Amino acid sequence: MKNRINTLHILISTSQTLASAPFLNEITGEMNSLKNLPGDKRPEDRLLKVLYTTRFLDSSLAQVIQVRGWDSNGTCHSLGDYLKRLKRVSVLTEDQKNHYMQQVTNKRNVYMHRASATPSPTEAEAILSEMHSCITEVLNSHLVP
Repeated sequence: MKNRINTLHILISTSQTLASAPFLNEITGEMNSLKNLPGDKRPEDRLLKVLYTTRFLDSSLAQVIQVRGWDSNGTCHSLGDYLKRLKRVSVLTEDQKNHYMQQVTNKRNVYMHRASATPSPTEAEAILSEMHSCITEVLNSHLVP
């Protein structure tokens, strides 16, 4: 987990787009919260990992879209909206957008909106991995320097 967070710190810090983002400190704060969580033996800890991870992704994508001026009318308010907008501006393909909607957004929604739902260690790690892939693809796009 700590290696993943360190990699994300490097990715964020080398992104010209996120370096100028108004909420950069909040984004890095989410990553630091992940570092401070204990292991994943307790369901509550796994739930917090999913929460912090998807909140990090949500905030990062929102900042990319805001800084690049891809939501001038302020209609993007959710992770699903951000993925759709990134597809519309050709940062993600339709297949990528659908993949992240299924593997991140939809799975996250189960844990955020259903009482007592908690991810297994395998599911929590899968969501973290997909989130990492998503932000990496977005920040490595030629449209997001």
